Amino acid sequence: MESEQQEQLMDHVQELLHKDLSPEEEQDSNTSRILDASYANIMAEILLPVKKKRPLRMLWYASAAAAVLLGIFTLSDYLIKKDDMQHHHIVQVDAESILPGTKKAMLTLADGRKIALDDAQSGTIATDNGIDLTKNAEGELAYKAGNMQAGRSLFNVVETPNGGEYKIRLPDGTRVWLNAGSSIRYPISFVASGERNVELSGEAYFEVAHDRTKPFRVKTNSQVIEVLGTHFNVNAYPQNGKTISTVTEGSVRVESHGTKQLLRPGQETVLYKDGRLSVRKADLDISLAWRNGLIKFRNTDLRSILDQAARWYDIDVEYRNNAGGEHFTGGISRTAPLSVLLKVLELNDVRFKVIEQNGRRKLIVNP
Repeated sequence: MESEQQEQLMDHVQELLHKDLSPEEEQDSNTSRILDASYANIMAEILLPVKKKRPLRMLWYASAAAAVLLGIFTLSDYLIKKDDMQHHHIVQVDAESILPGTKKAMLTLADGRKIALDDAQSGTIATDNGIDLTKNAEGELAYKAGNMQAGRSLFNVVETPNGGEYKIRLPDGTRVWLNAGSSIRYPISFVASGERNVELSGEAYFEVAHDRTKPFRVKTNSQVIEVLGTHFNVNAYPQNGKTISTVTEGSVRVESHGTKQLLRPGQETVLYKDGRLSVRKADLDISLAWRNGLIKFRNTDLRSILDQAARWYDIDVEYRNNAGGEHFTGGISRTAPLSVLLKVLELNDVRFKVIEQNGRRKLIVNP
């Protein structure tokens, strides 16, 4: 092509690349970088020397046109992604900055009042129908008996958000460790209620105070666990599709849909969505890892591991390209930032990216 025609085409390329750019985009350094790279690639195609003479002109035009289109598409793709990121307020986040959960929970009193337990000072934090509620120096919530009217069944609820955990001493002395994203509902006086029934959603570890006259019952949405005095864990997150009850000391009876199973230490039941209730040997290191301050997994699928991480680090998880089926063995302390867990998993060639979108942090997973 003659020099004059080349110059005209070069001017036209510049015009096309800068078309419809706002003044802000013209000044943006990333936009300038994309423009310069696109222009250089197009010019390389336009000015590329050719050796054959006959179909040259048509080949040259086709090559130049393709290069122009490629440059425009590259720039357009960048601008669309940039606009989409800005529109949805998406920024990339360093996983090192995503810290683990802490001791925090919301207490709802019988009259509907709410108290953020993590903000409450040590000492008496409320009086509910004659019962004093206290918080000790370690942050444990406890109940001090008062003159509550017998026969009245009034309830409190403690809820932990994602990224929170809390320890409670119930009115009968039973100790409860509540995991992230969980809630427990219980009477403020077991004497007044005449029974020891609590309702659980999520996960909790119980050390039940012995009382031969009153069995202790934990109700979930699908089963009832009954004990006199024992230590056990219940994992009943609704999204898991199953409820796992693990015994570490004493014995418990698990009942669901008319089926009953007696568990001894080191055993656990698995209740599936379809109502099947099975008994198996428990892997106590894994089942009680959270209670012992660990995130631990043994031949566990990635989705199950990241379900725990989502609750503990209060993040959302998105799987791309069929990621999530891999199995892993390992573990970290629950006091470590998210980046430590991701480094363990990345040893098996799983790739992660963390973004923040509209105020929520999201972990994107690629195989």
